[in-house]
Amino acid sequence: LASLLPFLYAQTKMSSMRRWLALVSCLLVLGGNLAAQQSQPSLAEVARKERERKKAKAVAETQSVENKIVGVRLAIPGSWRLRPEEELGSSGRLETMWIECDPQNSYGCLVTVHSHALPGPKASFTDEEWQVWEDRRPKNIAGPFLQLSSRNLAVAGHSAREVMRQQKGELPALVRSVFVLVPQSRRVYEFNFFVMSGKRFEEFAPAFESVLQSFVPLGEATVEQTAQAAEKEQSDALIKQLSAAEKEAASGLLGLALMVAGCKDVFGRFPSLQEATAGCKGPSWTLGALQPNPLRNPNYQFRLTTSGESFEITAVPKRPGLGGMLCDGTEVYYNQKGPASRADKVILKFPS
Repeated sequence: LASLLPFLYAQTKMSSMRRWLALVSCLLVLGGNLAAQQSQPSLAEVARKERERKKAKAVAETQSVENKIVGVRLAIPGSWRLRPEEELGSSGRLETMWIECDPQNSYGCLVTVHSHALPGPKASFTDEEWQVWEDRRPKNIAGPFLQLSSRNLAVAGHSAREVMRQQKGELPALVRSVFVLVPQSRRVYEFNFFVMSGKRFEEFAPAFESVLQSFVPLGEATVEQTAQAAEKEQSDALIKQLSAAEKEAASGLLGLALMVAGCKDVFGRFPSLQEATAGCKGPSWTLGALQPNPLRNPNYQFRLTTSGESFEITAVPKRPGLGGMLCDGTEVYYNQKGPASRADKVILKFPS
């Protein structure tokens, strides 16, 4: 029709007809231009699609990462980042694999992997044994948490337990913890997938599932690690046998020991127990007070002795039927029948 308009325009003698044909011609040209413009995407749309394409490509491209201390190899998306050792800060943090799934916001989405040596061979866990792992606080991630759900599943052919938690507080962060039993390695591997918001959790969840299923265990727990696990299992069993009053005293004793050691490291001197509970004060800053105050424990009296660079804190029962405890800055000893000494059983290890 547009090609016939000039011919029709030249043939007609009626001015009204000419005006009508000119109007139709303009409308057709204008409509064609609008259609052409609508068929061309805007610059913002082009940029958005390019970002999505690059993101999809980065996710599709995987990289192999491993940590021989943890004993694990994984295939992670190309856009994710394994934190190098020099960024971890301390040797203890080397025992955890740190992976940023959103490198632009290093704490917005994080995956940590840690391995726990078993005290002996274990082919499978009962529901009660899985419950022990389920009750653990996620390693290297601050709480408190509200547990949402738990279930059994398989990870790369190994039996596993999943626990979904929500972090309490202002930020509704979600944590998916997965414990994987690997009998050949004599280890349980702990995966924690931490995302700051539920919306972003859904965004990164499929990629984490792929990472989880790419899991390859490396080596097995050493004899020393197995012995330490057996020792911890014995200590845990002893702690379970303590009365409520004894557990409260053990917690207070450990808190006092941590504060005394901290004050010595920061301020260069040992504090009194009163200073330690109130918070050691330095020239420019103060260590926070202990809450609740162990010195107000109605069942135990705490005593501090120092010698050179070492110290001991004892928890002496005020009534019969309670065991005594001693902490030397390294371990907590327990004697069911009276005052404790270093010859007694170890029930707690001082955090390193």
